[in-house]
Amino acid sequence: MHRITMTITLLLAVSCADAAWYQKTDGTTVDPIMSIYGSVHPYGEFPHAGNNLEPNADLVGAYLETADLERASLSNANLTNANLWGNFMPRADLSNANLNGADLSWGWMPSVDLSGADLTDAILMEANLTNADLTGTVFSNTDLRGANLSGVNFSLLAYYETALYTGAYYYEDNEPNWHINMDAAWRSGVGIVASAPPSTVPEPSAILLALVGLASIRRRRA
Repeated sequence: MHRITMTITLLLAVSCADAAWYQKTDGTTVDPIMSIYGSVHPYGEFPHAGNNLEPNADLVGAYLETADLERASLSNANLTNANLWGNFMPRADLSNANLNGADLSWGWMPSVDLSGADLTDAILMEANLTNADLTGTVFSNTDLRGANLSGVNFSLLAYYETALYTGAYYYEDNEPNWHINMDAAWRSGVGIVASAPPSTVPEPSAILLALVGLASIRRRRA
């Protein structure tokens, strides 16, 4: 029994030691990073054990699903291929975060809360921003080329006209909530395009079953 207790204590100590913290825009740190679920989350604290989240941090491919990162200070951080999407409540909270100059290229960010965030000079090339909340976000020189903007809330954007949008797109069945001045003519001029929803391709097994069915019908007719 004593050995079991010691083992559990050691495991808890290791997990606490590995847990990362994040720096807020006021300079304080939140240690450890919590989930947006708070105490209701099945793991309690957020299980990110990589590099700490701070300005200039290397967070390539970071697993940050449903992380509570409100007012995070992540200027010039490398978040390439970062995952900010969760299965049960699909959003991480980066509201009012400082992402000035951060690289979020190819990031997986459906429904992420970026309301009020500073995305000045941030790179979101080909990022998936489906249903993300960008209400009041600062878009000065933000690079959104090739990004998926389906369902994005663009209300009350600041400096949106200075961002790069060439090749950015949205699916026609999930049009964004545009800023009042982001009309069709403006969108066409900056290179935002509307695309048909992706078609549902049958799985190989379904195709095989269909072929078998057709073959059996022909045999019966013969």
